[in-house]
Amino acid sequence: MRVCSGKFVKDMAVTNSRGNKLIRATRAYRFFGRDRETIAEAFAGDIIGLVNPGQFAIGDTVHTGPPLKFLDIPRFPPEHFGRLRLQDQRHKQFDDGLRQLEEEGLMQVFYVESGRREPIVGVVGALQFDVIKSRLSTEYGVEIVVDPSTFTTVRWVADAIKPLPLLGGASTAAVDRQIRRVRLFANEGEVQYVGKQKPTCELHAA
Repeated sequence: MRVCSGKFVKDMAVTNSRGNKLIRATRAYRFFGRDRETIAEAFAGDIIGLVNPGQFAIGDTVHTGPPLKFLDIPRFPPEHFGRLRLQDQRHKQFDDGLRQLEEEGLMQVFYVESGRREPIVGVVGALQFDVIKSRLSTEYGVEIVVDPSTFTTVRWVADAIKPLPLLGGASTAAVDRQIRRVRLFANEGEVQYVGKQKPTCELHAA
């Protein structure tokens, strides 16, 4: 995290504006290449690391005092999709690993509403699939296989409650980690088709 103003002090209580959750910053570090050192304080302009697994995601605003939130950091839409198949029974470790990697911004995770329940992950570059496999293996002890998917783009449904019109075979219904409704498309032509034929179906790219 970057200290934007004020002074950071080890063990201080800070609030993550996402969820308005109070967190005590007990482990803070400064990095030098591969090395890191514990710090007791930091000032505006400093970049430090906080170790609080599962508490932070890219773009979070951490503050003290009155509520504060910076504008969200833009995320590049995924262009490559693959279905992850777990090769053993370590489901908890698998789920924990997926959640952590997604919070880091490495990928986005989707679950198709019907049929197989293996997660589908979306990434910007295909080489990220190798990174996912390696990190799940080395950090969480789980082995996976990535099955390439025919999907090439995703759109989020604007209205979380409004029933969608029948879209035929132009897309596949799914949800993301926050249980927001999405549609997975095989190509941009399908997205344009839905936009023209089903104008009441409001979709957005993020």
